[in-house]
This record gives sequence, structure tokens and C-alpha cells, in this order.
Amino acid sequence: LDGPRRRARVRRVIAAVALAGVVVVLVVGIARSQRHATTVQVTHEPSTSTTGPRSTTVSRGDATIAVEYGWYVSEKSLTPWLVSPHELFSIATVPLSPSRNSGNQSACPSEIAKVAVDGIGAGGAYVWIGEWPNNWPGNMPSPRPAHSSSISYSPGCPMSNGLQAWIALLRDGDHEYSITYVIGPRTPTARRAEIDRMLDSLRFTAAP
Repeated sequence: LDGPRRRARVRRVIAAVALAGVVVVLVVGIARSQRHATTVQVTHEPSTSTTGPRSTTVSRGDATIAVEYGWYVSEKSLTPWLVSPHELFSIATVPLSPSRNSGNQSACPSEIAKVAVDGIGAGGAYVWIGEWPNNWPGNMPSPRPAHSSSISYSPGCPMSNGLQAWIALLRDGDHEYSITYVIGPRTPTARRAEIDRMLDSLRFTAAP
């Protein structure tokens, strides 16, 4: 009897071990499955959409201009000491406010506002547009070209921080106006194209 009993006990032990092995395999399989599940990540590519406004139209006096995205128009004149020409637009790559000091607050004889020169830095840009009385004595404006990239500029006065000013005097119908733009040694080249597009958009209302 001992022989049959021993063999039956051995068979039960083997069955139990086999069952335990199956359980171990199932547990390990579930654990691996869970471990892999926790490492799954869903990522989203950053959006490259540029749905923001490309330009904003601003009106001052008898003129309008489309200001490029990333540029700021001063709400008040940065050159209140100037009468002829009087300021139409001060547009910069950073927000600018008029000087709190009275009198002439230009950075140099080209009558460029010191707050603009100090504010834009070596990598910024600034555009000033001013209108003259028609047929102002001594003025010799050039006809406005079809595209602003063809405007012929003269260098303005030297300034600090490596900034360079460029100045032009143009006529558009009965309107004479000056343009001054200032760029620095680290100003991106794309800014020059943005300046041209803004100047292309400049419009004057017809004289009454």
C-alpha cells in the first residue's frame, strides 16, 4: 500500500507544482503587461499655427498705416517739440512712451527721439514718419516709388550702441513726408522687409 500511496502523493505534489508554475507565469505576464502599460506615453507635436493677426491698421491725422505683428505704435508723439514736420507715427519693436522731460529730447541733430534710441536696444528697430506742410520752402522731396524697397535713404547722425539711422523725404500727391528708421547691429534682417511692407501700406487721404 505504501507504494500506491507514495505514487499518488507524488502525483499530487507534481500537479500542485505545475499549477503553481502556471500561476507564476500568469502573474509575471500580468506584471509585465502592467509595467509596459505604464511606460506608454502619448505626445502631441507643438503647434506651428500662426493664426495671429499679421498687421493692424492705425490712423493718425490724414494717414493710415498697417502695422506689422510684433511692432508697437506709440499712443502719443515721441517728438512733441517738432512742428514741421509733425509726427504721424512712431513705430518700434518694443513699446515706447514719450519722455517726461520738457523741451527737445532728441538723441542727435537728426531729431530722433532719445527714448527710441535708448529703448530699442542693439537688436530692435524703430520707424518714424512725419508730415510736412505742402511745398515747404527748401524741401526737395523725391517722388514716392511704387515699392518702398526702392526708397533712396541718406544716413542720419551717429548714435550710441552701434545704432544707425536712415532718412528719406518723399512726396505722395499733395503730401510731403519724412521717414526715419533706426536699426542696430543685431537687428534681424527680416525687420527691414517688415519696414518696407509697413511703408508700402501707408496711405494719405485726398486733400479737400
